[in-house]
Amino acid sequence: MTFDDEMFDFIVDAYELEPASGRRLISRGVLSMPKGRAKSEVAGLIGVAAVALISSKPSLPATNRT
Repeated sequence: MTFDDEMFDFIVDAYELEPASGRRLISRGVLSMPKGRAKSEVAGLIGVAAVALISSKPSLPATNRT
C-alpha cells in the first residue's frame, strides 16, 4: 500500500508524541476523504499496527495482593 502526502501527514500528526511524557498529543481524529481513497484499508493497517505494538510491549509483573 502506498500513501500520498495527505494520508502520510494525517497518520504522522495523529500519532505525534509529546517529548516530555511520551503520550500522544491527539487522542481522536477523523479522516474525511472522497470515496476510493483507501480509508478502510488505512484504518485496518493502523489497527493491526496498534495491536502489534501493544502485544510487543513487555507485560507488567504480577502483584501479589493478600
